[in-house]
Amino acid sequence: DKGDTKGAIAVLDAAVSDAEALGEPGTTVLAELLGQRGYAATQLFRLEAAEGDLQRSLKLVGNRSPVTANGLRKHLANLLVLLNRREEAQLQAADLLDSNRKLFGDAHPETARAWVVVGKVAFYQRDEALALSAHDKAERIFKQTLGLPHPDFVDALVTRGAIEYDHGNLDRAVAITRE
Repeated sequence: DKGDTKGAIAVLDAAVSDAEALGEPGTTVLAELLGQRGYAATQLFRLEAAEGDLQRSLKLVGNRSPVTANGLRKHLANLLVLLNRREEAQLQAADLLDSNRKLFGDAHPETARAWVVVGKVAFYQRDEALALSAHDKAERIFKQTLGLPHPDFVDALVTRGAIEYDHGNLDRAVAITRE
């Protein structure tokens, strides 16, 4: 059972209302709640509502919490891909990568996660070279820090499998899928 996403959104709706009533002192909490609701709405393909919440949350967070902002950028980049707004997705992914590199350095799992997003967006922009390069960087970092296989590397494997499939390498695509 994956839980009750619609019920969770109802709870988040009430919490967002409460946080809005707090005014300025509730800004950080409101931003977090909007981010959670935006992510949940994405899972239900309520894409316009999701974008509104994620954009509003990112604006509220501003420079207060770079880690929170980066989580929002990741979700927003993925959402913008779904909305076929790939250039905007690329900007979010680039901002995410730049911020994670500054915050954590080049060899941190959060930077690897950002490379996965960069690669996924590049794939949808039909830039296979960048997609593969970004995922190679993510793979190296994950191997060195968390080990593979790792759940956060799944999007990279899906993209690699799709590229192999597009090139007619069905056996390789299936092998990657099984990883």
